[in-house]
Amino acid sequence: MIGALLALLTWAIAVTVIALLGLALASLSSPIAQIDTVRRSLWWGLGVAIAVILATSLVTPLRGAPAAWAMALAIAVASAVAYLRWRSTRARSTARKFISRPTSIGWALLAVMAAATIYLAFAALGPVTNYDSGLYHLGAIKYAGDFGTIPGLANLYFPFGYNASLFPAAAFLGNGPWDGQGFRLANGLVLVLVMTDLALRIVSGRRTIGTRVLMVGVPVILIPMVALSDYWVTSPTTDSSVFA
Repeated sequence: MIGALLALLTWAIAVTVIALLGLALASLSSPIAQIDTVRRSLWWGLGVAIAVILATSLVTPLRGAPAAWAMALAIAVASAVAYLRWRSTRARSTARKFISRPTSIGWALLAVMAAATIYLAFAALGPVTNYDSGLYHLGAIKYAGDFGTIPGLANLYFPFGYNASLFPAAAFLGNGPWDGQGFRLANGLVLVLVMTDLALRIVSGRRTIGTRVLMVGVPVILIPMVALSDYWVTSPTTDSSVFA
């Protein structure tokens, strides 16, 4: 139970941090105080977070105080820029209704996503069964966490050269109380971001083609991810994040 709560807390903090990292960039196309801006900030922020992690890995291991401080600095800068953007647009912002009452389908999807998130948090503590994780996923993550970028590493085993940013991100998630086990949360975090995107669309009353695509796509994604969570989610396979 404590481990599952820690997984949920980690995802909540990670989503908040990612949104902060992307808020200033997302606000370039719409007022910063709108739900749509917050929703877009999730994906801008994920890009920024990955860029910071990859840049950090060039000079230091991704598990340790230097990597954590690099991310903290990025968060501070992004938050300051977002605040300045908010200050500059506050006077021009117009009042609008931010929250809309979800439809019955919307409530059902919110309930399904909440239940799936809780289940995946418990599953994150379970076994890692994807065979590629044993072959090279866990090795690549450990190298990134303990040493950062190692030139020529793929000469030892060619899959270590796959250009997948999920592995450095999973290594970075191993900081703090996860003590190198943060890879269990990597795919779950991407799924939580997708579900958060849809949840924000539902509560804002946004009825675009993208919302309809997600209303179909998220249940389709969750069926195999929940049914085979040890293989597709707890295991740090890039296939799941690409699918999402």
